[in-house]
Amino acid sequence: MALHTVRVELHGGTDEEYKNLRKSMREAGFLRTISKNGSKYELPTAEYRLQSKKTTKEVRGCGRHAEQGSHAATARIRTRGILSARSMAASHRSLRARARS
Repeated sequence: MALHTVRVELHGGTDEEYKNLRKSMREAGFLRTISKNGSKYELPTAEYRLQSKKTTKEVRGCGRHAEQGSHAATARIRTRGILSARSMAASHRSLRARARS
């Protein structure tokens, strides 16, 4: 299985729309954290990770479907951008450590 990174940008999106997006992406199996040496780190705003056998295009479609679901209660339609990338490894620097729950 490969790791996929997906970024969904809601151009001019409100805090409520991003909150709905996070919920929809979580329900679709996407994570907002990465782990390293037993610690978890938060990804930048609107960036998600998914471990899957799906192709990059299929994962992008899952992200798009979740993003559209996040707008179900919103009357206006806005421009959005979706990036999906498949990787074998990732490196990070200066991400915020996630508080342990």
